[in-house]
Amino acid sequence: MKKLIMLLFSLLVYSNLVFAQSYSVWFVSPSSGSTVANVYNSEKVAVNVSCNATGAKHRYHSKWKFILKTNVGNFTTHDSPWFSAVHTPSGNFTWTIEMWEVLILGDEYKRAEASVNINVKFVIYAENNFGSGNISLEGVNVSSGSSTNKIVGDNVAVGAIEQSDGTYWRVWNTSGTNNSNWKKNNIDIYGATSIGLSYTVGSNDNGVRLTADMKKLYSLTFQNSYSSMYVNGSTYALSATVGVVEQNSITAYGNTYVNNGIEY
Repeated sequence: MKKLIMLLFSLLVYSNLVFAQSYSVWFVSPSSGSTVANVYNSEKVAVNVSCNATGAKHRYHSKWKFILKTNVGNFTTHDSPWFSAVHTPSGNFTWTIEMWEVLILGDEYKRAEASVNINVKFVIYAENNFGSGNISLEGVNVSSGSSTNKIVGDNVAVGAIEQSDGTYWRVWNTSGTNNSNWKKNNIDIYGATSIGLSYTVGSNDNGVRLTADMKKLYSLTFQNSYSSMYVNGSTYALSATVGVVEQNSITAYGNTYVNNGIEY
């Protein structure tokens, strides 16, 4: 009988301290195994993380505390399990959320935790310098301004496509002056003069724009009243239409001929 009374007393005391034992916490976003690819600024990715929590409160409950443990540090909120704009480099990471109950006198008890594996990638854009048309990205012809998601150290394959911009024919120029060069955020990439480029993603490349520097091709027509003429070293009859890349030179001159004893 004495043991039964002690047991009932213990149960009564415990029930006064804790209403129930049901604690849970989980990630709503991102989900485990998901790929996260956002542009926040030129250097880092913004990952918005949220979680929900349910659980009965201790009799002397003061507040909930949530701790998000990431590869870039720990973040703490109270009562609201929401973490906004956690800036992280690219890579594969495991994040953990912990739910703690804080009592009035300051005691803290971890009630639940959960983890997710996330794959953070950078956004890399490919575009033409004239702002439209098509461009090759990872071996596929896509619209200028399209993007792909990559981790630091990955390679991005881009390629220029000769095409019309609606007014001029655009070419990748490698002869003469004003030659084409791939640009990164509007600055020439050293040595990137081939029509195709394999670019290695760096640690500061989130949101970077790889631009194909396509040149205008002008169509010039030369005419001669008689005989032949020379245009860029080639012989033509009375008319010649040739293409010349903007800012490049072209040479043309007429051939001499004799008519009725008069040399022209």
